[in-house]
Amino acid sequence: MLFNGKKWTYIQDSSSNTGQYSGQIQFNLSTISSQAEFVNWSEAVIELPVKLQILNGATAAATSSAAASYDQLIPKAGAWQFLDSVQVVVDGVTVQTNQIDENAYCTFKALTEWSQDDLLNYGSTSTFALDKYEPPIPGMPQSLDNVNLTSFINPSAGEFGLASSFANSGARERAMMATVDQQSTKLAYEIVGNQAANLQAVARPQVGVAPAGAVSPGAPFYVAHYIATIRLAGISDYFKKCPMQKNVSGYIYLNYNSSSTQFTTSAAGIVSPTQIGTPSYNMQFGNTCPVLYNFSSANTSSNGTITGLAVPSGTILTITADVNGTSTSGVPLTPSQTFSRLLVPTYSPNPSADHALTQKKSFRYFERITNKFVVGSNSSFTVTLTNGIANPKKLIMVPGITNATTGGGTGAADSINPFRSPLSTVPATCSPFVSLKNLQVTLGNIHCFNNPVSFGYDLFVQEMSESGIDGGLDDTTNKGLLSQQLWESLYRFVAIDVGRRLPSEDGASKSIVVSGTNNTNYPITVYYHVLRDAVATVDTSMGTVSQGATQKAYDQFYNQRARSDFVQRRKLRAIIAQDSADESLTDKLAQLYMGAVGKAPEYGYDKVLKKVQMAKPEVVKGPTIEIPKAPASATPASTRRPRRSSMEIFLEDQATNKFIHDTRQELWERKHKKTIIPSDARDKAEADVESYVYDYQKRQRAKKASNRRELTADEIEAVKKQVVDQVMQTADTSAQAEDAKKRR
Repeated sequence: MLFNGKKWTYIQDSSSNTGQYSGQIQFNLSTISSQAEFVNWSEAVIELPVKLQILNGATAAATSSAAASYDQLIPKAGAWQFLDSVQVVVDGVTVQTNQIDENAYCTFKALTEWSQDDLLNYGSTSTFALDKYEPPIPGMPQSLDNVNLTSFINPSAGEFGLASSFANSGARERAMMATVDQQSTKLAYEIVGNQAANLQAVARPQVGVAPAGAVSPGAPFYVAHYIATIRLAGISDYFKKCPMQKNVSGYIYLNYNSSSTQFTTSAAGIVSPTQIGTPSYNMQFGNTCPVLYNFSSANTSSNGTITGLAVPSGTILTITADVNGTSTSGVPLTPSQTFSRLLVPTYSPNPSADHALTQKKSFRYFERITNKFVVGSNSSFTVTLTNGIANPKKLIMVPGITNATTGGGTGAADSINPFRSPLSTVPATCSPFVSLKNLQVTLGNIHCFNNPVSFGYDLFVQEMSESGIDGGLDDTTNKGLLSQQLWESLYRFVAIDVGRRLPSEDGASKSIVVSGTNNTNYPITVYYHVLRDAVATVDTSMGTVSQGATQKAYDQFYNQRARSDFVQRRKLRAIIAQDSADESLTDKLAQLYMGAVGKAPEYGYDKVLKKVQMAKPEVVKGPTIEIPKAPASATPASTRRPRRSSMEIFLEDQATNKFIHDTRQELWERKHKKTIIPSDARDKAEADVESYVYDYQKRQRAKKASNRRELTADEIEAVKKQVVDQVMQTADTSAQAEDAKKRR
């Protein structure tokens, strides 16, 4: 086994003031570094104490005619809706910068990266369930397409059609995760002892509802406490992809969302979307209201009618959602947790695993920038998203209706911010049926599409395919929770892959310009996120992090690897091609060599010497080796003489070397002793040479060999001289032999 043990260690936040916060939560990672054990950050979770309230916001008491339901407030999809931005500093290096709307990006990641198994395993823990229009009974529209416009949106309240656990199955499921009816006759409350303190001990949600009657100014009609659990890998791509480490030091800064929304009722009775006027959105911290008001509870309504809190006309209701671990005065509830904490798993490796895990590793993760722009109804737009960003990877756009009056221009947009509304499911969804057409994205003056497109589900799947495992090549491992029907109705995210670039372009800043047309009758605001590649190198044993110098080298390596879909096949093809080229080159060189050798003239010196040197042994030649003709495309050999085998060339060289050796020996002997050669011997030798040359030329003329030529006069004289010299050497040797006999 690699590890001897695993345990969970928690880090309490360092910014809590007896359960209250001022917009930011800090975690100091030094507690983990002191344990000197490996930490798997991808398993870590963050727990936040959450308090939801409906208060009497008037200066006078308000008398309710009906109490609020225990699921009057429901968290929006995903516990990360309570986070606005996240900053991470490790070893003094800021590996994740502070960018707002982190919750909207986390939602997009969950929708496109989670599988159904992930939803089953982590959904209830993260209070995440997809918002869907699914009424539980017939006799009413069963598809969101066919719902009456006035039942979903109005100019004062904006979108409210899914603020109902009756019609919204996702809200219904989240209500079961975050609310408990604390009455003496209810199962859970009775089993744990009919005491709120016992619910607190097991960290169950707690709900306090004021009975119908007078409520003092500032007092609550409704209070709920529960624990929001957020996976660290979901809010930080760095921690999702970094390897196991130990001795990590640094900080995590969480800037959370805290909202306070006021309604003023225009009529007495149950609070409904038609009698709340224009809401007043007041963000204490952040940019998102993380809670949803439940107009029609599935627990009390059988046909989708309005249920819940009923108050007189003119009542001011204040809906608050906050990260808060304090109790509320006059309500007998005690929060299960008064502080925030980070839980991380630590592993104790055995000695061999400790050595194997100690190394430096480089990995790639995403950094993000975000902003927004507005577009009038049915209007075209051209917007520069960024003047320059290095290594962009993906562009994500989230369109939302921000003015519920049709026909408005850009000046009318952004009057109603659905992010801040407790009546809208945004940013857990997009506004329904909002689409963009004639869309074109320009990256560094290069169009991403050949022609402007109307962005549909087919393009969404195509652009998101590379985000899956193995670049989306394996269908069985593709992930995502969105069907075509869901995407076209509520989750019409526009995702465009802008990561196509050459290796030489790594690190170069590029501008991003988007153009298109708003395909709706309402002014919209488009919130966009641009992801870019970032690289970090970590020392798994020391916990150090470095960036910068490694970025370019890693970019080149990663891009070369990422652009090879079948690396091994390409390597094999390259090896085969190289072997073939080597063989072709070898044949080419052999042909060139044989052509060059074939240009050398052939003389019959060896045949002449055989006639005048009778005492010397004759050289025995080996068999002739035929060399195949070169292909037609090769360089042709010279036609002066026929091709010779390598054995013939070797034997000819041997004869030449012997001739040179014998000549040198003759010169040495002539230098030390002079011998008079008889004139008749010289005349005979010259006559033999003349006869040989004549016979040789006659044979050549008879053969009519166009690749041979006759000896020139100079060559004939050279042959004569060599033969005469050889005869003289023979005479000298004979004279020496006669003298030796006489001396004996």
